[in-house]
Amino acid sequence: MTKPKAISSQTLSPAARLLLRGLDNRWERYENCFQICCQEFSKEAVHDLRVTNRRLLNIIEIFERSFLGMKGRKLRRDLKGQLDNLDLLMDIQVQIAFVTDEMAEVEGISVFQKYLSRREAKLLKDVEKLVQSLSIAHQKRRLNNFRSNAEARLQVPHVRARLIAAVDNSYAYVLQRYSRIDPQKTETIHRTRIAFKSFRYAVEVIYPLIAHYPMELLKEMNGYQGYMGDIQDIEVLQGLLKAFGKKHSTIDISSPQAFVDERHRLLLETFLSHMDALYDFWRYSPRQSYPWNKART
Repeated sequence: MTKPKAISSQTLSPAARLLLRGLDNRWERYENCFQICCQEFSKEAVHDLRVTNRRLLNIIEIFERSFLGMKGRKLRRDLKGQLDNLDLLMDIQVQIAFVTDEMAEVEGISVFQKYLSRREAKLLKDVEKLVQSLSIAHQKRRLNNFRSNAEARLQVPHVRARLIAAVDNSYAYVLQRYSRIDPQKTETIHRTRIAFKSFRYAVEVIYPLIAHYPMELLKEMNGYQGYMGDIQDIEVLQGLLKAFGKKHSTIDISSPQAFVDERHRLLLETFLSHMDALYDFWRYSPRQSYPWNKART
C-alpha cells in the first residue's frame, strides 16, 4: 500500500493542507481496496472499492471546481468507467438482499430470486475481469500529476473561503433540485439525491474548517440520503420484476409486484415526511448564519 505523500510546502494554508490530506487519504483507501479486490475478490471487497472510488471522485471534483479547472478529467474518466460497472453489480446485490430479507414469504418469489442470483453471478465475473485488467500504476501516475498541480495551485490566498463557497454552491444546486420535487415524478427525487450526495461528500471534506460544526449532522445527512436511495432501489426492483415478467410470461408475479408497489408507496411517504430536514444541513445563502449557530444562540 502506498502511503500518502508528505506535504512539502510550508507556505500552504491550513485549509490547503487539509484538502491535500483529504486527497491523500482517499487515494490510499481506494488503492488499498483495489488491491484487496484483486487478491480476494468478494462482494464485500467490491462494495468497499465502489465507495472509495466515489469518494475519491468527489474530492477530485472539489479540486477542479475551486482550483484546477479540468486538470483531473483523465483520472476522473478512468474512475467513472470503473464505477459504472460496479454500480450495475451493486444494484443487483441490493435487490437480492431485499428480496431475501423482506420477501421470503411472498408467493412466487423463489423463481425471481434465482433469476437475480444468475444475473449477479454473471456481473461478478464481468467485474472481476475488469478489476484484473485495470492498472493501478497508471491511475497512480495520473493521481501524482494531479496532486502536483493541486499543490502548486493551492499556494493562493483565501483557500478556506473558496472551499466554503464551493459547498455553498453545491448546496444551492441541491435546493434548486429540491424545489422541483414532484411526488408524482420520482425522477425529480433521484436528481435531488445525486446533487445531495455530492454536497454531502464535500461537507465531509471541509467540515473541520467550520466553527462549531455538529458532527452528528454527518450521520443525519447519510440517513437523509438513504430515504431517497431507498426509493431508487425499490424502483430498480420494480423494473427488474417487470423485465422478468415479460421474459417469463407464464409465471405469475402478481404477488411480488403488489408487495414491491406497496413498499414503494411507503418509502415515498417516509421521504416526503422527512424532506424538510434538508434545511438543517447548511445555510440557505452565504449571507446567512449556519443553522446550528442559530440553535446555539
